[in-house]
Amino acid sequence: MSLRPDIFRLVLAILALTGSAFSVRADPLETYGLTSRVRALGGAAAATSSAGAAVLYNPAALTAAEGPTLGLGALVVMNRLDPVGANGTDAPVVGYEVTLASPIPLGTGWQRRVYLGVALLLPHAHLYDYDIVAVDAPAWVGIGSSSRRLVLGVSMGVRVVEQVSVGIGLSLLPVVTGCVDLDLTDPEGSNTTRVDVDPRFRPVAGILYEPVSGWRIGLAFRMGNYANIDLPVHVDAAGIELDARVSGPMDWTPSVLSLGAELPVWKDRLTIAVQADWRMTGGYQHISSDVALYDGNGQDGLGAEVPDVRFRDSFAARLGMEWTLGWFRARSGYAFVSRSAPEQSGRSNLLDVHRHHVSLGAAADVLQRTDNSPRLTFSLDAQVLALHETVTEKAVYAPENPGFPTLRSGGQVWVVGAGMEVGW
Repeated sequence: MSLRPDIFRLVLAILALTGSAFSVRADPLETYGLTSRVRALGGAAAATSSAGAAVLYNPAALTAAEGPTLGLGALVVMNRLDPVGANGTDAPVVGYEVTLASPIPLGTGWQRRVYLGVALLLPHAHLYDYDIVAVDAPAWVGIGSSSRRLVLGVSMGVRVVEQVSVGIGLSLLPVVTGCVDLDLTDPEGSNTTRVDVDPRFRPVAGILYEPVSGWRIGLAFRMGNYANIDLPVHVDAAGIELDARVSGPMDWTPSVLSLGAELPVWKDRLTIAVQADWRMTGGYQHISSDVALYDGNGQDGLGAEVPDVRFRDSFAARLGMEWTLGWFRARSGYAFVSRSAPEQSGRSNLLDVHRHHVSLGAAADVLQRTDNSPRLTFSLDAQVLALHETVTEKAVYAPENPGFPTLRSGGQVWVVGAGMEVGW
């Protein structure tokens, strides 16, 4: 099938606008952390004593709640990265947190045995945000617009015996599908667009072992989630009908297996949290979508292919400390997260480097729990993600590639958060 040059360019422009690439590839729970305490402790939450955070990190730890607990929080993320502005990193990320955890009264013999929890991370002004970039454009993995999306989880924890609890829950990822039908021959613009937003749930499960009071050892697994775009495009232009399809992975988060512990090591004043994560990032696919333009025989006339970047699994090591001085608690944390992307010496320019997370925080009990009043706690936290400076040299001569002849990446991500918790 032959195409008029102007019509052909028009169709390619439509395809570029509707879905050339979607860089929404991150889990904010890993990158920044849910709740002020988790962020301040370097993300060590597999054995957390914070019931609100347990909803999405280890549902078994919901049993740490002394009673109904409501948490409210907010965080601001500011990127200082090189290259500047890659996939939306020049815009700050603002989010709001809501957590709720409570034992469920089920009668004699089941008191404080079953717990339920809900956790929500809501980006400011967005439920789900996209940045459309070219296949060879520099784009950070797990940072930037990829964290401006809704995070929602519902979990249940059960204390099986006094020392052992188990839990299971579900996390939500919105899935967007649709189609575009353009009739350019209709002067009134008889065009249609259909978009569906559906939920895709994935399980999170965990075990919590408490050998003695205050000592917690947790094992948790959070299954990765994904959302594929499948967008048929039909164009009727001056009697020439063109069919195309935009498809591929639109959002992807890795499965994570975590083993951690919270240990009071000095007169109940100093608590240490340690954790190791295995991040199953080897299944990561390039953030660009495939675009097919079909001829009259149903054959793809473009033949474009998204390069296989061959990611590898990665790991994270986390350490947090909390000092308790009466009604005041000081917190600090550190985490190392290894890179999963290979050297970008070919066409793609995915940016992924080793990360160091350094955090500080504090919390104050403004009100102590009594028979007549709830416990009220305010907390603050600050975190910096220091990214290794990396320079990648291209193995091929490609002056049109934005990363040619070398691509430099690195910088910092600053996170500031605050929270309030009410416990009855």
